[in-house]
Amino acid sequence: MKKTKSKLLLIFVLTALAVSAFVGPALADGLIPENCSGTAENCNPCDIITVLVKAADLITGLSGTIALLMFIYGGLLWLTAYGKESQIQSGRGVIIATVIGLVIIFLAYTLISVAIGAIYGNSSIPALNQTGPCFGG
Repeated sequence: MKKTKSKLLLIFVLTALAVSAFVGPALADGLIPENCSGTAENCNPCDIITVLVKAADLITGLSGTIALLMFIYGGLLWLTAYGKESQIQSGRGVIIATVIGLVIIFLAYTLISVAIGAIYGNSSIPALNQTGPCFGG
């Protein structure tokens, strides 16, 4: 039993390290707009919104990766339960908690996107895009 858990933990950690290798290129664009780097004198409120949108995109992407790892972990717990009801319940609990977490994350992202789009016109929702003070509208 201890060997199985230690193997699962090792697989989980190695997968997390492999996935984190892809985070660097995602940050290559940079969260800070070019006109704000070095000094804050040239920044405006739209640049702040741009930083928040990029950060929300990054966090959403990372949460999806973490959710995938948690699905794998919960599935492996369930798979290696060998009929033990407590371990089956533990695996099922991890999977259910992951689904609930994803629902909360995506609802929060949607609400933030709609709010930012309505205020500043910087939204991935086409109906809200290209309006607001950041686009001269």
